[in-house]
Amino acid sequence: MGEIICATAMKSGYRVTAETMALVARAAIPRVEIPFVEGVIAYHDRHAVEEAAVVTGEAGVECRSVHLGFDCDYDISSLDEGVRRSTLDDMIYAVSIAPVLGARIAVIHGSSEPVSDGERPKRIETLKESLRELCPAAGKAGVRLALELLPRSCIGNTTAEALAIVERLPVEQIGFCLDVNHINLREDPAKAVEVLGERIATFHISDNDGVDERHWFPFEGVIDWPAFMAAVRRMDYSGQFVFETAGSLGTDVAAYLVELRARFDRLMALV
Repeated sequence: MGEIICATAMKSGYRVTAETMALVARAAIPRVEIPFVEGVIAYHDRHAVEEAAVVTGEAGVECRSVHLGFDCDYDISSLDEGVRRSTLDDMIYAVSIAPVLGARIAVIHGSSEPVSDGERPKRIETLKESLRELCPAAGKAGVRLALELLPRSCIGNTTAEALAIVERLPVEQIGFCLDVNHINLREDPAKAVEVLGERIATFHISDNDGVDERHWFPFEGVIDWPAFMAAVRRMDYSGQFVFETAGSLGTDVAAYLVELRARFDRLMALV
């Protein structure tokens, strides 16, 4: 069976500092995913990125993935060419700087929201156009893009739509981030694992109530975790489970990280 590695996504309040990284290491969490948003890391400042790499390394923690920005004004599917172009240029820069942290995966959103039914086909084509330029830039940097499965009306909210978006793009340059808390709103997560298969580059792990994304710890909601884990084991996945559950225990970062590790171990015990 493939090795699955525990990781936490960093958020505001869980910033990349020596103190926080020490807590991550103490909780036996070997990896972090760093979002490229200014509230967490000043990623436009190379020196700040280099400092973050030093801080994580000195704590014995790895960063193997970054999460690029997402906002209504940060959208590579936008029909506003100014927004699309500025976002794409920033993403090209972001994938070029990600390896400074040791990252080899860059999670991206295909769109912001809402996306109306009327504009959806054009937004999808615009996203494909952007990816045709972003993929080779990522490949040149040694980074693989991971298109995240998103909720609600966002582009890429089903496995079928996500596969159609990347079907003509090189598999070595782009795969998927299967966010279990998102796909559960439309499809069975275990089935999604089977459909997306080896094109899954990474996972985002959290639970929900089946109504909307909640980012709860696993086993707090309605997701069938035994079925999901059985599907992951069948595909012999080797990689990371990135917990997007920050804030589940309020502002107590140390307690949160300890509980995160306990939930990860509980998932691993299912098979």
